Amino acid sequence: VSTTPAPAPPAWTPPPTTPAPATPPTTSEPPSPMPLPPSAPPAPRPRPTASATHAPTTRVATPPPPRPVAPPARPPSPLAPATLVPAPPPRTAPSTTRIPTTTPARGVHAGHEPTTRAPATPSLAAAPVHLKPLKPRGMSYDRTTSITVIWGFKEGGRGGSLKMDRQFDLRPAAAQQAAVDTCDRIAAHADLRIFKVSCWPQDFRDFLRSRRRAFPSRSLEKDLADFLLFAPQWVLDHVGFDRGGSVASASGRVPTWFAADFRVELDSHSSGRQTAPVMGRWEEYLDRESKLVASGPGKSLRRSFPCAPIFVRAEAELQVIGSALSSWLVSVGCALIAVIAFTRSAFLSTIATFAIFATAACSLFAITTVFHWHFGLMEAVSLIIFCGFSVDYPLHVVQAYVHERQHGAGIRQALREVAGAVVAGCFTTCGAAAFLLLCEIRIFTRFGQVLIVNMLFSLMFALFWIPAVIELHSSFCCAPACCGRRAGAKVAAGAA
Repeated sequence: VSTTPAPAPPAWTPPPTTPAPATPPTTSEPPSPMPLPPSAPPAPRPRPTASATHAPTTRVATPPPPRPVAPPARPPSPLAPATLVPAPPPRTAPSTTRIPTTTPARGVHAGHEPTTRAPATPSLAAAPVHLKPLKPRGMSYDRTTSITVIWGFKEGGRGGSLKMDRQFDLRPAAAQQAAVDTCDRIAAHADLRIFKVSCWPQDFRDFLRSRRRAFPSRSLEKDLADFLLFAPQWVLDHVGFDRGGSVASASGRVPTWFAADFRVELDSHSSGRQTAPVMGRWEEYLDRESKLVASGPGKSLRRSFPCAPIFVRAEAELQVIGSALSSWLVSVGCALIAVIAFTRSAFLSTIATFAIFATAACSLFAITTVFHWHFGLMEAVSLIIFCGFSVDYPLHVVQAYVHERQHGAGIRQALREVAGAVVAGCFTTCGAAAFLLLCEIRIFTRFGQVLIVNMLFSLMFALFWIPAVIELHSSFCCAPACCGRRAGAKVAAGAA
């Protein structure tokens, strides 16, 4: 017998209960939930139809336990380290990529995953960077030159050097102000082409003003000692005291000299001729500055001098070039004396010396016209040194002619004897100098080129010019003594 439940009223009422059958239901089957009120979203399950063996049962469903709601996250403390919230796996297609988060989540709500934020990208337009404009230069920094201006010295040393000026005094306020003004005027002069200034009196002025002290200093010894305790190393190398330059003992002592560096646009690899105009401009300008300081209240600053390693090298190079001609003439004179001692003939010594002179002249022509080099220090030294190389081949040919002439032969027999040895010697010398052409240092490469050219010209004059002049002289020799010697030589050759 099946029982049919009563129809449900319009208002919701629990269904009537039916006594359970004799056979209790198994406990392994999970209880079916009862229908929820109309306000609940899930729909009620259909009830099974009662049969002869099973009666319809009605069970009261227990609502599911509510999900725990996480409390809202507190804002991160600026002192606490930031915690990273792992991002959930993406719900979209595998091709999409989720940006990892670096910002902690604000909170986790029921049914929602923690949200993530992409790191903010700083905008360049929002925060522009203002850089101090630099003066344009025509060369790299490592090719520029540093020129040092020094005070506290005067001329009158040995060999034109400088010596200490005892009238130099930096303690007066006018002298300190004159030192700073001189550095400012030097840096502002356009013809000197300065792009960087390292003048420690300017730094000393800024140091005193940052300590709310007056500049010029009324107590230079004390203020300067305080300044040197915080100064970099280059400042300590640009000031000297009466009994040494130690910073620890600088308190209460008077500086006897000081210097300032100026970085200029002058190539450090410039030759002496290129450096000489720059050196002249610096000397002329500092002479005017010294006269201006001497006519003002800061005359105890005394005179200033420019000094730089490139100036010393330029002066030495110009002196060597200026004395190259006199040195070369001395070398040729020594070669003439040696040839006269070996040949004991003024004529042969003269043509050998002229061959040496012609070799040097042709080498100079190749340097200036073919190679287009400026006549500098290396070229001047090369001509002086290679004068000794130019003596060998003419001296060998002339000496062989003298030896063959004593046996009744002439210049042709002398060439048969020594021409092969002279040519072989020239090739060995040129072959040894050819390895200098592979060097990366320019002075070695040029030295090899000049040596090869000098050897080739010396060989040419020894094997072609000297025999031609000797043969021409022999054919036109009409003096009785000369003809008698030739006749005697022919008779001796016929008798042999």
